[in-house]
Amino acid sequence: MSKTYERNIRAIKKGAFLSDKDMDKVKISKNVSFMKDMHDNLIPCITKDGYTYALSSKVDAEKSSECFSLFFNEIKPMETYCIFGIGDGRAAGKFLDRLYDNDILLLLEPDIEVLRANMEKFDYSGFLNKKNCIIVAGKKQIISELGQVIGSSINAGMKTAIKYLISPGYDVLFNEECRKCINTIDYVVKTFIYSRNTSIFMNDSTNINIVHNIPYFIKRPDLYTLIKRIKKQKLNKYPAILVSAGPSLDKNIADLKLADKKAFIVVVDSALKTMAFNGINYQIGYTIDAVKPFSVFDDTTVLSKPIIATVVSSAEVVKNCNNIIFDFADGYVIGNSLLKDYSSHDLLASESGGSVSTSAFSFLLMAGFKTIILVGQDLAFTGGVGHAQGFALQETAEQVKQRSTCTVEGWDGSELSTDHQMKFYLEWFENKIQEIGKKVTVVNATEGGARINGSVLMTLKDAISKYCTGVMDLDVAISNLPRSLNKKQTIECENSLKELPKNSLYFLKN
Repeated sequence: MSKTYERNIRAIKKGAFLSDKDMDKVKISKNVSFMKDMHDNLIPCITKDGYTYALSSKVDAEKSSECFSLFFNEIKPMETYCIFGIGDGRAAGKFLDRLYDNDILLLLEPDIEVLRANMEKFDYSGFLNKKNCIIVAGKKQIISELGQVIGSSINAGMKTAIKYLISPGYDVLFNEECRKCINTIDYVVKTFIYSRNTSIFMNDSTNINIVHNIPYFIKRPDLYTLIKRIKKQKLNKYPAILVSAGPSLDKNIADLKLADKKAFIVVVDSALKTMAFNGINYQIGYTIDAVKPFSVFDDTTVLSKPIIATVVSSAEVVKNCNNIIFDFADGYVIGNSLLKDYSSHDLLASESGGSVSTSAFSFLLMAGFKTIILVGQDLAFTGGVGHAQGFALQETAEQVKQRSTCTVEGWDGSELSTDHQMKFYLEWFENKIQEIGKKVTVVNATEGGARINGSVLMTLKDAISKYCTGVMDLDVAISNLPRSLNKKQTIECENSLKELPKNSLYFLKN
């Protein structure tokens, strides 16, 4: 190993570097080679399909990298940039020198062998250990980790989209990976924007709900206790059915009776009363919306069943439902900081994809279910309506028409109208299915609505027949869950809550 490689390895350990392989164990194939440009600068090359591609200019690699680094004329603070392909590293180093300390640079190298070979020849230490430079290497790592990396590295003050650059040769050599990265970046940025806009829109309601809900939080179970019970009772060996309120639910809702005691059924808030009206048993409801009207839950059966809620969920729902289980989603500081000090276990939170269905789906993944069947997950205006019958806030035909802004491929291959928000949720499901790969089987048994790429298309009756073969009283299995805090922790937390007004006044005065 060269001294240059050792210097690079030392730098890697100081910076943010993600790889699916140990660099010391990477074997360099004959497809990776080096040549020199007309100015005697070393250039990495890749041989593919009988052609050799240079990863920089064969005329002047140094001048070429300088031009590449100047692609964006004006660099502003609080921006995020991404370069697909490190190549010889010259352009990345020069580009990073132009950035502000609060800018972020993501370097994506799909070919781990190229990176390993280059580390023997080129000194990357100048940017490998920079705090605002994140390197993700390897095809597998890029596809599986990129979304999470981007999500955690987006600047909170970001005003423009992530700016994306493709190094010479990489668009041809790694066309598929390049497109996936662009799609992932676009999706994560949309997630960030939607989440931020939702937070702004619901800001007043969320703050009021937090104040009202915290006293209930400390006396109820949470996701940790629920998931612990699910795993202990091995409930996740059964399939899970996630029921949403799409209009296609009217078509096959009666078939859900066939899954009673054979599947763990989770129902989103808008579909709860529809399930109750049709006499369908389910295990648990799910709600995250801070402004969801109580009319959606105002049913004796619905209020008697367990409901997963968050610290910002409707205060009226939390107050009137005696079977609330709390999800610490969204990371709201007040709720988390207060309770975290007293809880003896992690305060789990589902990943929010922007909707109650995506949060519920994330919960099922956290709980370890290997088969998840989607029902009523239309993500489109099937039949020109937005929800199944029985939804208290059903839109009029005119309202649906105004919301229809784009089209998607339907479950049956037809073309359906939808809006940008639902299309975003569709992309979330597709990205999540791609991320989990073969670890989980996702069945789209909606029998209508949008096609969700990566899912298995099947009627609900066939899905239940194939996957729901065991029998267990799932309601009893999740009954009498222990509270998140024990008696001592509850008393301590309540005493802390009593001090809040006094402490708040102190901070206001100072």
